[in-house]
Amino acid sequence: MKNKQAINQTVDKIIKFYLGQEQNMNEKINAWLNQDEAALNMIMTLFVEFSYNGWSATDPVANYENDETEKLSKEIYDRAMAFFKKGATV
Repeated sequence: MKNKQAINQTVDKIIKFYLGQEQNMNEKINAWLNQDEAALNMIMTLFVEFSYNGWSATDPVANYENDETEKLSKEIYDRAMAFFKKGATV
């Protein structure tokens, strides 16, 4: 999958955001998700799919991916990039 590393990094940052881990992106992620309900719903669905595959929030997701999670991750990544490329500010 094209941009697989960038997609995975984006998902990792979102997971860290939800775990409350400090990172420079948290404020931007919060602003994005407050404006993009569809992305928020996709993220919740993605977490459920990972969970069905045996994932817990402290595990790397790489071992719990399948076709559905890869598709959702790509859609979430695309929405995030579209939001941030619009020059959205916090």
